[in-house]
Amino acid sequence: MLIAFMLVMVPIVLIISGLVSKNWASSALFCISVAVGITPEMLPMVINANLCHAALKLAKLKVIVKRLDSVQSMGGMDVLCSDKTGTLTEDEIRLYKAVDATNSESERTLRYAYLNAFYQDGMRNAIDLAIVKDVNDKGGEISNVAQQYQKVAELPFDFERRLLSIVVADDSQELMIVKGAAEEVLQKCTRLLIGGTSAPLTNERHDQLMQLCTSLNEQGTRVLAVATRSVADENSCSKGSSHSWIHQNKMPAKLSATYENGE
Repeated sequence: MLIAFMLVMVPIVLIISGLVSKNWASSALFCISVAVGITPEMLPMVINANLCHAALKLAKLKVIVKRLDSVQSMGGMDVLCSDKTGTLTEDEIRLYKAVDATNSESERTLRYAYLNAFYQDGMRNAIDLAIVKDVNDKGGEISNVAQQYQKVAELPFDFERRLLSIVVADDSQELMIVKGAAEEVLQKCTRLLIGGTSAPLTNERHDQLMQLCTSLNEQGTRVLAVATRSVADENSCSKGSSHSWIHQNKMPAKLSATYENGE
């Protein structure tokens, strides 16, 4: 387009300038300067015209172009990969599995995670909704476990602690349940459950659990840990002291883990 414009414009300028000045040599030099000067001035217009032309071609193929400069970016691609929610993904987090510290399926872990997610008063995130939905869909005894407990206190999740703590009580005891990032929960724990037996959380076992979490993360899962602690009578969580007790005390003495997979 630019060359065609110059082929038309330069002779017209040459003829008009030569007829007016009667000096054809000077008119020829003037035409050359016009041809050289017009190139950078016309270039933006030419580029936009070509992009508009390409956008019209894409429109015929039922492709809507909102930004013309995106046409130039698409022209430089060899392979274009795209995804739309609902095709490859469902924009929904699902509970993949609940396991104990040995990476074995654990109903105890799922029960504690369910109680923690069910009794929180704040706005539930997608992970909490996934836990509650999974238990409710499966039904059975575990879906009725919330009726056996009464909520006593809660310390909501925040991005500094990366933990959500609640205290629930049944007829026999008050139980604190903490759910959050695995590394944060492990820092608060002194013991863990192995096959239903409480064992010290040594440095070696801590490293093994972190390696397990890393392995599951590499598989595309999001790993959360759930820990519990029985509240002693002298530390009973009355309504007036529950929040301060949760905040000041070391968290649970027992550890189990919940793993969630976003699909």
